[in-house]
Amino acid sequence: MMSRPWQDDDDLLADLVETADRAALSDPVRRAARTAFARRAVGAGVRLAAVRYDSLLDVLQLRGDLPNGQRIVTFESDELSVEVEIVGDRLIGQLVPPEAGRVEIETLDGVAGLTTTNALGCFELSKPAPGPVRFRCHVASGVVATDWIRLF
Repeated sequence: MMSRPWQDDDDLLADLVETADRAALSDPVRRAARTAFARRAVGAGVRLAAVRYDSLLDVLQLRGDLPNGQRIVTFESDELSVEVEIVGDRLIGQLVPPEAGRVEIETLDGVAGLTTTNALGCFELSKPAPGPVRFRCHVASGVVATDWIRLF
């Protein structure tokens, strides 16, 4: 494929649209893309918690494997952190600062699991099917949703 010099953004966008129109996408890929786009917003009044730490990145830098399949991911918003550890077929987590609440794990198909936290903010969920997930935490101060992430 020969590259073309673009004179402006409109030329680049036209080439991207043309290329996308020619690309053949399988139905599952198209469905996942449309669902992810539809679910990109967290909702009115919901605060977003972004990924701040992912142990997978440490392992990749060392060119190793995850120890025993364990992985730790931390999401942070201004008011709340959500720490999640994958242990076998379970997700064990904690809200920081500790507070009682409700935690949902969402997949592209909807809510895959729901649990309550204890007074220390700890929770446990079953591991969902592979694919993008996010956590939605309902606490006294409101609702916090994490970034979408592929955990497995």
